[in-house]
Amino acid sequence: MHTLWSSGHDADLWSLGTMVYTVVVLTVNIRVGIMMSFWTLFSHITIWGSILVWFAFMLTLGTMNEVVPTLYGLMLQILQSPAMWLGMPLIMAAALLRDWAWRCAIRMFKPNPVHVVQERERVQKISLDSGFHSDL
Repeated sequence: MHTLWSSGHDADLWSLGTMVYTVVVLTVNIRVGIMMSFWTLFSHITIWGSILVWFAFMLTLGTMNEVVPTLYGLMLQILQSPAMWLGMPLIMAAALLRDWAWRCAIRMFKPNPVHVVQERERVQKISLDSGFHSDL
């Protein structure tokens, strides 16, 4: 195992587990956002709120040395790790690339009626903004 922390210590099971679960929370919430057809205030609150709750929960739990001594200061240590900031976007991109590409391909080559209407509205908005009139 390679050294993960600037102090020279190796990552333990708690560190790796917390890192993995943090990436899972982010990936799942972004995946839910990709799946949504329409964003509402409730969907924003749910997705971004669950991410904030996870970080707040782990940062709070990390201050309670008496309750869970193995997690004391762990999230702060993880957030300072370059491996976390390098691995997180790479893992999330690898996990989400297939789903995102599939949605783009379906929308491009076999659009649903909703997609067609959305495209018409987008073209009309662009044409109105540029002064060009389209009869789509």
